[in-house]
Amino acid sequence: MDIKMIKENKLKTILKFAIPSTIAMLLQTAITITDGYFTGNYVGENALAAINLGLPILYFYLGLGLCIGVGGSVINGRLLGAKDKNKASQVFSQTLVNIEMKRLIIYIHGKGGNAEEANHYRPLFPEGDVVGFDYISQNPWDAKNEFPGLFDSCSKAYDEVILIANSIGAFFAMSALAEKNISKALFISPIVNMEKLITDMMMWSNVTEDELESKKEIPTEFGETLSWEYLCYVRKHPIEWNIPTCILYGGKDNLTSRETISEFAEKQGADLTVMEDGEHWFHTNAQMQFLDDWLRRSIP
Repeated sequence: MDIKMIKENKLKTILKFAIPSTIAMLLQTAITITDGYFTGNYVGENALAAINLGLPILYFYLGLGLCIGVGGSVINGRLLGAKDKNKASQVFSQTLVNIEMKRLIIYIHGKGGNAEEANHYRPLFPEGDVVGFDYISQNPWDAKNEFPGLFDSCSKAYDEVILIANSIGAFFAMSALAEKNISKALFISPIVNMEKLITDMMMWSNVTEDELESKKEIPTEFGETLSWEYLCYVRKHPIEWNIPTCILYGGKDNLTSRETISEFAEKQGADLTVMEDGEHWFHTNAQMQFLDDWLRRSIP
């Protein structure tokens, strides 16, 4: 129904929406009267009094739920009509939070990090609980065994789980948690193509595939150990990730090229944000402020 038709037929439009609502209210009243009749006559006056005392509480929560639900759906509908799907998704998430959903934010650190890094994110999300994975895995096959248990042990009491993962922690998460009930993932400088990273490091170290296959493991001057087993594994197990995702990428990232991250984001339909002066490791005051602002925008 367009605006012109509404303006030309105001009374008809009002009746079209008012009559069904009126009928619904009459039916609800009839149900209440019927319940009261049978309760008062066959159960007793105490039962009827108890129902009447409890109804205000019921109607309070019903009204609150309708207020939040209808208000959120109106805003969400306007944004969808404006083709702003990202903002509509944020409004929908915020509506769910407002109706008392228990939210958990899981943080997965990168190489050399620790679970205590999750403390940084707690002030950003006061409405939810923030925990960090204290994991020991050093490769994706170990993460595939370890991560699901860690996830299940800390998420079972929550209605919504949001994942924040850093660097190789994001790669491990995609390798191990793709089938878990995660409402949204936020990746900071993620490793999204491990095969390319390994072959790039082989090129930096002048190591051929035949040489790596022969020696199995080759230490490098930049502190990493090239592994034939690792390379074969990531080739055999490509990433399959269908969880709604936002990515923060530093324009000066020395491990993942902009072409690689853009290709991944486009393939996954992920929202990609680039800080041109950002590095793979976000650590300066300006970088951390940018990261915090990005997180607040990404998780309403």
